[in-house]
Amino acid sequence: MESYFGDIKGGLEFRYHDGEKIVTYIQDVSILLRYGCTVESTCIWDVCCCEVHDNNQPYCWNCWDSRDQQKAESNLDELRKTRYTMTIERKAYEHSIRPWIDEYNAIFDPCCTHVEFDWADYSLIWYGEYDTPCGPNGNLLGQYILFKQIEFFFKTMTQDECIVFANEHPI
Repeated sequence: MESYFGDIKGGLEFRYHDGEKIVTYIQDVSILLRYGCTVESTCIWDVCCCEVHDNNQPYCWNCWDSRDQQKAESNLDELRKTRYTMTIERKAYEHSIRPWIDEYNAIFDPCCTHVEFDWADYSLIWYGEYDTPCGPNGNLLGQYILFKQIEFFFKTMTQDECIVFANEHPI
């Protein structure tokens, strides 16, 4: 399952009721781009997550003795991957994200029957149960949860930026 991490963290796969069936939806963190988030990409090595400084380098020289050794640990042919750093500024939250939450609270509050925030590894995690059908807006549940985490972060922390990382392409 894809995930995001940093000041907030969680999975990007959500299941919700749509009538008689359960629908699986994967939230794309690129949604943050529409709400004033900035994105930077960094090439990193698989397994050790060190930054790749030279594209001609065949493996992470800091952590491995050979490409074969790193490949054996990773079980992947491509040893490089891209990490995206998304920064949400408090101003962008106030201007774009908070109004969206206000608009959709009435729809999603009944869907989220048990909601709890927890700080683990200095990251905000959302735990929730979704027992009530969310109706035609069920595909927005992932966005709602992500935005509620950002809201809770800015309400409880004094930082002016919320930093979120993802290893999947957010654009």
